[in-house]
Amino acid sequence: MVFEQHGKAFVETDYNLIKGNKSLESIWSYSYSEKNGKFKIFALYSNGNYATWIASFTAEKKWVQELVQNFDPVSIIARAEIVFDTPSSFIGTIYDGKGVKTEEGRVTKVK
Repeated sequence: MVFEQHGKAFVETDYNLIKGNKSLESIWSYSYSEKNGKFKIFALYSNGNYATWIASFTAEKKWVQELVQNFDPVSIIARAEIVFDTPSSFIGTIYDGKGVKTEEGRVTKVK
């Protein structure tokens, strides 16, 4: 992951690293909506697919983002919760649209 700030917007670029070969996975753009106090996120994947998310910090170290259809907050497809437990790691939990936990894992920064 590489994060860059551009004015009030952020861009995240994600890569896959397989056997020393680095390839683009996705590019995510984050913008803050003062109207509702949340971030709107557009994710573009290297295969041409895209996703829209609405997100916010719900606690000091907890980030929640909801996968929605074209930024419509009524149609939640999935939810991701990220808890930053140390400066170099976080625990991510994924829930489906009905709130059932489908995945959980820890991500740790290397290097």
